[in-house]
Amino acid sequence: MSNHRDKSARVVHSRAPGRSTAVIFVVLTVVLCGWQAVQAAIVFDNASSTADNANSVTLPHTTGPGLDRILVVGVSIFSANKPVGSITYGGVPLTFLGAIDGGSGSNNRRVELWYLVAPAVGTAPVVVTMGGGSKLVVGAQTWFGVDPLAPVSGFVSSEGSGTTASIAVPSGAGEFVIDCISTKGAAQSIAAGAGQTEMWNNVTRTNGGNVMGGGSYATGAPSTAMSWTLQRSQYWVVGATSLLPAPPRPYLVDAMVKLSAEPDTDYRYDAVYEATASVQIAADGTLNNVAAV
Repeated sequence: MSNHRDKSARVVHSRAPGRSTAVIFVVLTVVLCGWQAVQAAIVFDNASSTADNANSVTLPHTTGPGLDRILVVGVSIFSANKPVGSITYGGVPLTFLGAIDGGSGSNNRRVELWYLVAPAVGTAPVVVTMGGGSKLVVGAQTWFGVDPLAPVSGFVSSEGSGTTASIAVPSGAGEFVIDCISTKGAAQSIAAGAGQTEMWNNVTRTNGGNVMGGGSYATGAPSTAMSWTLQRSQYWVVGATSLLPAPPRPYLVDAMVKLSAEPDTDYRYDAVYEATASVQIAADGTLNNVAAV
């Protein structure tokens, strides 16, 4: 890496001539550098869900403009003998990752996970087509910073009966574990365990003939324990995987800029300030399109 220096600048924004002038001082943190290899960090984008009893379910989902995007769809199904036929996002087919059939008879449950690398930015429909009429909960999630060639570690699953559903997922530093649970609506409610963030929690109806499903994520570790608490004891199945980070990407950076007034979340994982800004800084530290004082 070439030599670098930290630099602060004060910037004046002026209104059109003839109007009162507002002076705003903004502190910029600038790191000037040459070629670098920047390790991407996985960042959660958005989640959406719906619940229905139908042959086909449509769920609008919005994907943000981050790099190395992935869409993962979890489907919680009441009956294990009614698998998903296909899933598309904006007409583009998803890839099947894995499924678990659990229990038998009245305790027959199923979870499936599907994914799509580089989904289109914007809002588009997730369409889940079943082989026949099914009670199901569908949850969609998008992430940034995921390896486009090897996005997931593989599918793992567990099943059981009681008020606690749990699964141990092989993972690692820099990864994120995501899971999906399916249980009977008679559980009344479900809640993700400590250290997990719920992305969706939905149900067709809270009685014995319906399905309840949810999805959550947690920071990866060599073995990440995921769990859900059921209000009432029921048979449950859980499917999970670990998202793998994109490899370091070498690129030439003119300047990495962070406005002091902006939250850290706007200083993107690839080390380039990507939020809307009128301030441009050249490699020599010159401020463009502003008047510096």
